[in-house]
Amino acid sequence: MRRYIIASHHLLAHGLKDTLNFLTSMDGIIDISAYMDDTDLPTQIKELFDSFDPEDEVVMMTDMLGGSVNQQFCPYVNDHRHLICGINLQIGRASCRERV
Repeated sequence: MRRYIIASHHLLAHGLKDTLNFLTSMDGIIDISAYMDDTDLPTQIKELFDSFDPEDEVVMMTDMLGGSVNQQFCPYVNDHRHLICGINLQIGRASCRERV
C-alpha cells in the first residue's frame, strides 16, 4: 500500500492536506502539525511507522530541508520510503492584463 505523510512546523501540513482533499480524490493522507502541543514528535513518528506494514511504500513530505521536522524523518528513509522536502502550494498569476 502507498502511504502519504505531510509533516510541517505549525499548521502548514494540515492546510495542505485540507487543500489536497478539496482539489483531488486522494484519501488516506496523514498530516502531522509539529510543535502545536506537548506531543513528542519522534514518538509520534515512530508510532505511525510501527502501524505500517514494512513493505508499504511511504512518501514523506516535509516543509524545510534540514529543519527539525525533516530531520526526524531521515532515519526512516529506505528503498520503500521516500523523503521530499520543501513542500508548498505554488500559487501564482497565470495571466494578468494591465489595466489602461
